[in-house]
Amino acid sequence: MLFLLTLSVALQPVYARRQKPGSDTVVPQMTQDEQRFRYYFYEAQRCFDLEQYGRAMALMLFLNNLAPDTDAATNSNLGNMYQALGNTEKALHYYRLAYMQAPIAYWRQYVSYLLQKDEPAEAVQVLERLTKIEPKNEEVWDILVSVYARQEDYRKALKAQNKVEELQGINAANATNRYRLYVAMGKPKEAIAAIERYVEHNPEDYRMAALRADLYMDIRQTQKALQLYAEELERHPDNAYAYLFLSHHYREQNNVPKVICCVEQALRSEEWGLQEKLYLLEQNAAFLQTEGERYERFLLQLVDDYPLEEQAYKALSGFYIARKQYGKAKPLVQTMTDINPRSKETWHSYMALLQADSASTDEEYEQVIRKAYGYQPDDLEWTWWMARLLMIRGETDSAIVMMQTDIRQRTGNLQYKVSLWTLLGDIFISREQYDEAFAAYEETLKLSPDHIYTLNNYAYTLAVNGGDLKKAERMSQKTIEKEPDNATYLDTYAWILYLQGQYRLAEFYIQRALDNLQDTDDREELMEHYQQIKQALAQ
Repeated sequence: MLFLLTLSVALQPVYARRQKPGSDTVVPQMTQDEQRFRYYFYEAQRCFDLEQYGRAMALMLFLNNLAPDTDAATNSNLGNMYQALGNTEKALHYYRLAYMQAPIAYWRQYVSYLLQKDEPAEAVQVLERLTKIEPKNEEVWDILVSVYARQEDYRKALKAQNKVEELQGINAANATNRYRLYVAMGKPKEAIAAIERYVEHNPEDYRMAALRADLYMDIRQTQKALQLYAEELERHPDNAYAYLFLSHHYREQNNVPKVICCVEQALRSEEWGLQEKLYLLEQNAAFLQTEGERYERFLLQLVDDYPLEEQAYKALSGFYIARKQYGKAKPLVQTMTDINPRSKETWHSYMALLQADSASTDEEYEQVIRKAYGYQPDDLEWTWWMARLLMIRGETDSAIVMMQTDIRQRTGNLQYKVSLWTLLGDIFISREQYDEAFAAYEETLKLSPDHIYTLNNYAYTLAVNGGDLKKAERMSQKTIEKEPDNATYLDTYAWILYLQGQYRLAEFYIQRALDNLQDTDDREELMEHYQQIKQALAQ
């Protein structure tokens, strides 16, 4: 429960602070009621720490009844709990109480929840009240700007923005906010003027200077924009943002050499990090990939420039995978696992790459499975892969011990837990340990009662080994209800009926199995069953 994190921080009493005794210090004495309140407050906190959530909730409600008008912290915590439980009305009620009791301490929580529940009008009332209590609170004015804009009350939003700028001065964020407000009001000239004013006072801010030129490009004042780009690049030749925006312009003109030039210049920039450069390539990918060698060279350069950054290798390997150049992609993905061996995503990508490449060897699979299993101690998917590997190698003792341990100790999604119990049952069957196999299949069916593969294997093995034929029939019947044209499942059901002496009904289902026989089905076993059923009918 995410709300517990909030509660563990919020559960701090606001009503008493201990003072260190000294020769001249008077230690305040708490009344009996205050001591009682404090005891239950910390008892509630203790229950949260022990994950005894029901008792913690009850204690909080008790505290609320004990002092409903004085303790804002308790009301705030009750709001958190009711929000987590999805009770909007009560959550809002307790957040409101906490705010009314201690506005400065709890207004953020209250306003945030009001906006989350799309009640901006009440949020505005709270914020406007706070501007009177704390007229220099920049955060309150900032939020007011956004809430007024959300209500499309741009006149008030601009007034609030004026106040923000009065307190903070003109900065990039404020210039951008003012620009957005004017754009929303349909005033493009005023919008650009807001950015112009900022750039005039801050000519060294290369990002906003590039943005100013781009805005002129947006309103089709191309010559003005190009002039501003030229001026900015003369001042700051390393301004990658200018090259990024210019690449958009040249892309629209289908000017390949200019786009390539812009990309090359931006990739050389020391002002940009890897993420910005990857974004640049992503923006121009469709355009640049028509020249695959050049695009590959750009990505190779990033790998050389950022040899310890996983994302650089990911981009280059993705390029090769898209072109089915799996041999080039594999060492890059392997390097990614060396850089960040705890990354689940990377190990999954490595396995998917092996499966996509028909040239992948058993040795490659084994290396990846063994390493991933070691680095993913809480993921049952790799237990499943490791168990399959051991089974293929005939190391069934090791596979059984590992699975039985990991199923109980490791985490993972339900799919792999089900798959592991099923695989464990299959291994026990291969060893003719039928009781152990049935126990494993039972665990599978507890988790997934309609798991068809398990139902079929369980039913067939139970029947042919002298087990409960009625139980076997019920399980097998489920499989043909779900897949009435599956020859394997029909064969199982027919054979169970045969073992029960229901030869005529067995003949009906074995014939249906033959009618639906696929190339991948075991024709030899099915025909053997068919002959025995026919012989029984002839007697």
